[in-house]
Amino acid sequence: MKLKTLAGVGLFMVLAAGPAAAASCGNTGAGFDRWLGSFKKEAAVNGIGRRALGALNGLTYSRQV
Repeated sequence: MKLKTLAGVGLFMVLAAGPAAAASCGNTGAGFDRWLGSFKKEAAVNGIGRRALGALNGLTYSRQV
């Protein structure tokens, strides 16, 4: 079930992200928590459920990605 949830979140990220509208968290991760909070709010407004959004808890910034 977690795989489906993560796949749903991933699909949403791909479909919702537009080059002109993409929010940036920078190269240091300093703005990552703010970006993640904003992303979760937007995802919820667009119908992503609490359980799927909960899968993002504990997510951390990585420069390697």
